[in-house]
Amino acid sequence: EMAKYGLLIDYYYCTGCKSCEVACGIEHGIPVGQFGIKVHQNGPWEYAPDKWQLSYVPTPTDLCDLCAERVAQGKQPSCVHNCMADCMRYGTAEELLAYMGDATRQVIFFPEAQAGVGSSALETYGQAFTATIEGKADAPAAEDATGGLSLQTTIGEVMDDAAVAAVFEECFPGVLADPNMANGKMLTFDTFVQFPQAAEKGITSEALEAFFAKVNAADLDASGAVAGEEADEGDAEPVAAGLGLNLSMSTKIGEIMSNEAAAALFEKHFPGVLADPNMKNGAMLKLGTFVKFPQAKEKGITKDKLEAFFAEANA
Repeated sequence: EMAKYGLLIDYYYCTGCKSCEVACGIEHGIPVGQFGIKVHQNGPWEYAPDKWQLSYVPTPTDLCDLCAERVAQGKQPSCVHNCMADCMRYGTAEELLAYMGDATRQVIFFPEAQAGVGSSALETYGQAFTATIEGKADAPAAEDATGGLSLQTTIGEVMDDAAVAAVFEECFPGVLADPNMANGKMLTFDTFVQFPQAAEKGITSEALEAFFAKVNAADLDASGAVAGEEADEGDAEPVAAGLGLNLSMSTKIGEIMSNEAAAALFEKHFPGVLADPNMKNGAMLKLGTFVKFPQAKEKGITKDKLEAFFAEANA
């Protein structure tokens, strides 16, 4: 008997960023208004004093064939690969049930593209999408010859560097202030520029090329730092490193959990939190991201309390 494959969604950590929707649409060239996977929102609504319901659950549609072509090449389905909260898993029913363990707020889907609707439709969409893209460019965008920014640069690389972000703001006023842009930080510009949202914001390939030219002419490297300047110590990715802790909002939950000293101190500030099985599933999340979730508030984790934790850890 053939193994049954599916998707596990850990909606405890889903932020509703819709990266899975976008990635699926791009992978298969699905028309606007149709979906291979759709994020459904429940709430917000208050069910008790100061207790709110708000959850997001990505749900495969009849168009989903679990990215059969990608999987045949040894890759993960596009939605799983691009999930920024790392809350999706692909595998056999047995593997997914084992992974689920005792954690709560999880659901497993076993999608099967409907006859005449799924794989064949995706193939048609993909062919049309490929033809459209090939008509726009004869070759994929390459990184700037000087090693500077290009269409392969991600939105996050621009947002995370003050120098580059300032130039971007000058070229596209107010765009980075849109909360939805933070949800798409992992997207490269050559992908984002294909979205209708990009056109709505005045972001076109030509406008981006002008932005890249301006940045690269100012001698900014791919990270946005001015050539010759020393990197700001605050730009380094903080990690838990034994007794010499250097923690911040950029530290991942998993880095805390895997470091005995950091975990002990975290337990002191937030008793019992790391023992929650759901925390293991969110190991790839940065604390600065997790603190925005309603689940963090439920556990008494706030920015102020994290700062107190960091202060003691880094002293």
